Amino acid sequence: MRGETWITACVGETPILEALRYAALVRVAAGLLAGPVGAATLPAGFTETQVAAGLLSPTAMAFAPDGRIFICQQGGQLRVVKEGQLLPTPFVSLTVDSSGERGLIGVAIDPAFQTSGFVYLYHTTTTTPRRNRVIRVTAAGDVAAAGSQVTIVDLDDLSCSPALRPCTSRPARLACRCWSMGSPTRRPTASKA
Repeated sequence: MRGETWITACVGETPILEALRYAALVRVAAGLLAGPVGAATLPAGFTETQVAAGLLSPTAMAFAPDGRIFICQQGGQLRVVKEGQLLPTPFVSLTVDSSGERGLIGVAIDPAFQTSGFVYLYHTTTTTPRRNRVIRVTAAGDVAAAGSQVTIVDLDDLSCSPALRPCTSRPARLACRCWSMGSPTRRPTASKA
């Protein structure tokens, strides 16, 4: 996905972006949570276990230090599995553009989650122009505290096509990959957290 390209190519600025990149890498694993686990050949000592059922288009997951699993659904809901059960109430529901590979597509738990309660989410906005955004919400038990959403970073407009820009030199190709959906000379807009 385009947003993952940015996260993968431009990490190193903060531990949160590193964690979001990691969350993007486990997207395939999250897909295993959607339904019955199929037959697989596993190494000795490994077993398959379905940890949740009833998820709609899971895209990413993160594990909290208290054992809860936070699971993104492409349509904008962050769901929680607690003590082996998918909780009926979403942790948070965001309005997202879920067309194609867009939507709620990344989650990371703050390293100091037990004291801060911070959960970081990566999603596609529905505003014009469409863009990917990293936000932070604060846990209040098994849901996000009302009014706790803070925008951390807005990436460039998704409607810009990197194919319209020539990328001939190695640095230019890297810039096009890194800022794939906007001007390669501009960094994403960051807000104070």
